[in-house]
Amino acid sequence: MQNADPSLVDQGDSDLTTDPGKADLDRSDTAAAPAVYGPGEPQPQKYPENAARFRSFGSQFRTIRWEVAAAATYMTVLNVEKIVKEGGKKFHFQNEGFFGKNTINLGLDKLAHAYDTYLFAEILRARIDRKTAGEARGSAVTAALLASGLMLYGEVYDGLKKSSGFSWQDVVMNTSGAAFSIIRNEVPGLKEKLDFRVLVTPNSDVYTFDGTRHFRQQRYLAAFKLAGVEKFKKTPLRLVELHMGYMASGFTARERERSDPLKHRIFFGIGLNVGELLFGSTSTRAGRAARSVLNYVQVPYTAVHVHD
Repeated sequence: MQNADPSLVDQGDSDLTTDPGKADLDRSDTAAAPAVYGPGEPQPQKYPENAARFRSFGSQFRTIRWEVAAAATYMTVLNVEKIVKEGGKKFHFQNEGFFGKNTINLGLDKLAHAYDTYLFAEILRARIDRKTAGEARGSAVTAALLASGLMLYGEVYDGLKKSSGFSWQDVVMNTSGAAFSIIRNEVPGLKEKLDFRVLVTPNSDVYTFDGTRHFRQQRYLAAFKLAGVEKFKKTPLRLVELHMGYMASGFTARERERSDPLKHRIFFGIGLNVGELLFGSTSTRAGRAARSVLNYVQVPYTAVHVHD
């Protein structure tokens, strides 16, 4: 799933969507809202009645059932089209490895699985929180389970393709991405400090949609935002981020023709918090959406990374 839209995450909205047939809640009974949205974003009103209504997995799932159905439909169409185009095969497994030099993309595709599941979970969690006014306790767990299920559904199609197979390594990485989403949202204060992002560096095609060149453009990184640390919030250091990530090279056809060595490295660096710089004090919905995107996407050329 490389096409999920980060702008759907954490936009912040005070609207409350109730189940069909339910009477509108009495909005006069309000209290301080839970911190489920980013710093500086308007908080949704709190409705105590919702805490019981949206306690279970099933009740939370029902609030986003159409979003999940739309995602499953999209995955079905995309995968069936690929199977028809390249030809199908009897369901089979494939041992793809993780990050070894004998893997196709030196593990970048595995990090893509983790990131896609993570992003999927973040979008679904944001939708649950928006539709329940932030009262769905454990929404991060519900969203992570649904995201993992959708990615597992997509992996089944891989088991029917000639060019791939059902990979347990992919499932492991999917699970790790979903788990990170849970941890980031359930540990108090962590969401404001830590992001999992993809950095896509433009190439001669600007963006290559598939193949090894597609993965060659990508770096995956964790960004620790000083803006999330209380003592830095009103200082220039709020614009600074600390990065750690993974990169690889030497695996594309052109690099192999040049006999470039296979290299995979952990990198470290320092970056500019573009979201804080451009939208730190925004109160508009568009500004909140743009800032949300920047929690999941690293803008090229806004950081300096070093490696051995």
